[in-house]
Amino acid sequence: MDNRPFTVRLFNTFVPAVTTFYKDLVPYWEALGWRVEVVVSRAEYRAGRSKAWMSPETQVRWTTSFGMDAQGRLSKLIIMLTYIVSAAFYSLFGAHADRNLFITHPPLFYLWGYILRLLRKEPYYVVLMDLYPEVAIQDGLFAEGSFMARFLSRVAHFGLKNADGVFVIGRCMHELVLEIGVEAERIHFIPNWGDQDAIQRVPTEQIQFREEQGWQEKFVVLYSGNIGTSHYFDDVLEVARRLQERSDLLFVFIGHGHRRKEIEAYKDLHQLDNIELLPFQPQDRLPVTLSAGDLHFVSLREGFAGLVVPSKIYGIMAAGRPTLYQGVSWGELALMIDEEACGCVAPLADPDQLQSLLLAYLRDADMLRRQGEKARRLIEGRYGTIHACESYTAVLARQLS
Repeated sequence: MDNRPFTVRLFNTFVPAVTTFYKDLVPYWEALGWRVEVVVSRAEYRAGRSKAWMSPETQVRWTTSFGMDAQGRLSKLIIMLTYIVSAAFYSLFGAHADRNLFITHPPLFYLWGYILRLLRKEPYYVVLMDLYPEVAIQDGLFAEGSFMARFLSRVAHFGLKNADGVFVIGRCMHELVLEIGVEAERIHFIPNWGDQDAIQRVPTEQIQFREEQGWQEKFVVLYSGNIGTSHYFDDVLEVARRLQERSDLLFVFIGHGHRRKEIEAYKDLHQLDNIELLPFQPQDRLPVTLSAGDLHFVSLREGFAGLVVPSKIYGIMAAGRPTLYQGVSWGELALMIDEEACGCVAPLADPDQLQSLLLAYLRDADMLRRQGEKARRLIEGRYGTIHACESYTAVLARQLS
């Protein structure tokens, strides 16, 4: 009789979006008596990630980075390639895994899971945070219909269709994966979740960060996170320009990304004192910075709907703040916000509607409070840690036919 523990091996370079997987799922599975092995990049991990998920039982396989930091495209490419080689070596010659779980990055690395299943009879599962190569096509890295786009799509779809299970984080993503040809019974919709313990709902007047920034008398509309190409800022900047005479209103952007310079240029061009930009704050200050906003702004360009889900909303909900979301009505966040009444949704390319919703929040403090409280309750329930851990565990523990 085989008495070895049930073993799950996780693959990801350790990009920020997957921190909750390690912090929450790893200790949960270890508490069940499972053996957990994680293969992570030393370079990505050095970039300020939390070590809270580590326990003496956690089997950590570090991939080499030759002392490089994850800064710059060339460095990131080298780190990703060395990760792929090292992770492949570890998993091919290491201990047997009952489940291999590939979490979105490096893109398409889940194809290695297919090889491991052939050679070692190890089932593989894919967690899709982003759908590649479609995201890269939307970003302009490959032209749609080009040889490279068609080749990568064929390879990616092969890996997904042959996976024992594919986890998706949005219903629109579910539909896209279904269209690829993945069998419906192998697709598992489990939304991302917020940290209801680390992030608490604190009244804005008690947030010292607001005092440090001089925001005590302001209604703060906060955008926190990657200021990237998938996000839509045109209308919120236009609304800020229109409302620049309101001394009680402030638009704050915390983070970095390809579109940050556009926001800086717009602010300078129109001489807007009601826009402030701050760098990324330390990870341990996230609960404070998220609570510093009265209202959070989140957006997604139409072409990215279904390919990604802005998971920053779950931290916002944990902080007990409502979200003003701008995106297509059939995207996951729009559906959730409408269903759960934890914010409002504005269509893209409609600054009038966005402004109208913002002014409604300014007039109605009760709506602001009510939606924030609802958001917090959701994180303590179906969008919380326990529900997510139980959902992933149920799928991975299921006996394969």
